[in-house]
Amino acid sequence: MIEKEKIKLAEKCLMDNGIEANEVETVLQAIGYILIDEELYPEGDKVPDMKIWKVPVCWQACGHYFVRAKSFEDAAKYIEKAKDIPLPADADFIDSTFKVDYEGKGIHNNEDYGTVDPIDTTTIYTATSGL
Repeated sequence: MIEKEKIKLAEKCLMDNGIEANEVETVLQAIGYILIDEELYPEGDKVPDMKIWKVPVCWQACGHYFVRAKSFEDAAKYIEKAKDIPLPADADFIDSTFKVDYEGKGIHNNEDYGTVDPIDTTTIYTATSGL
């Protein structure tokens, strides 16, 4: 049996090369049958009747910029009006500000993520009943 980590890497490779997230498992399984005549996704590994949800979250952070100006007020005004500058690299999380953005549910779930894991740098968590 092929290690799950290698299967995840193969899934990512397929995604990186244009295979849609909801087709990755099917394509990789077909390749598994052709090359090694093996079931890569045993029935026990599948999570039936569950779909992938994109849960929007938000939090606050603080950081700082270095701005050359005649006064702090001028520097602050510059930052307030500045566009297209990256967020501060040294930002720190502000405690107790992490929350689920329930208002964003409809915006972030307007596509079907299917029952297969969309493979990228994202971790997929599985919610169990009774939470």
